[in-house]
Amino acid sequence: MLQLHAVYYHFDLAFFRLSIAIPLSGMYGYDLETLQDPCVVAAEKSASIGVNLLMPGANFVNAFPILGRIPAWVPGAQSVRIAAEVKGYTEEMKRIPTDHAKKRMVRAIVVSRTTLYNF
Repeated sequence: MLQLHAVYYHFDLAFFRLSIAIPLSGMYGYDLETLQDPCVVAAEKSASIGVNLLMPGANFVNAFPILGRIPAWVPGAQSVRIAAEVKGYTEEMKRIPTDHAKKRMVRAIVVSRTTLYNF
């Protein structure tokens, strides 16, 4: 029974990696080596931190949208600071594959994607 759990755990990680690798490879030509890739780490941190902002009743910004305009240095503006942190991770997540694609365009490296059409 313990072996079945280990197989499921590895399948779960492989499915997670595959769900990230296919869009990155198809859109940007960015190939993932491991799940510790900086793009994956930034996406994971952004999602895990940002989910707290989306929970109903988790902060007052949902009830009073004007509170989202307060500067981050004001005491009690924790949701504004969290949103700024999530924005930073999201920008990093978008920057990494686009920089990779730009470098490949400058070097004129063409990747054959015929394997996508061979089902």
